[in-house]
Amino acid sequence: LHSCQQCTNVTLDKSTMNRHLRRHMDEPPLQCHLCPAAFTHKSKLVAHTRTHTGEQPLSSVHCSASFSRKHNLMDHISRRHKKENL
Repeated sequence: LHSCQQCTNVTLDKSTMNRHLRRHMDEPPLQCHLCPAAFTHKSKLVAHTRTHTGEQPLSSVHCSASFSRKHNLMDHISRRHKKENL
């Protein structure tokens, strides 16, 4: 077990504790170069940056729809292509 020295949080593994410890930092380490937004995870910064660039690299295999975030693609597939997934 890994215990946080700044609060009562306890995690099972070191990587989860390291992720938790970032929350105690004054400034998140990953800054968007296009606006004041900042993030503690690279994947969140990448997804955020797509809001500026308009990039939508995730495409539906059922139609021409594309998305910038995986959860939006998954929602689309489950709602619009439910019968095709059976």
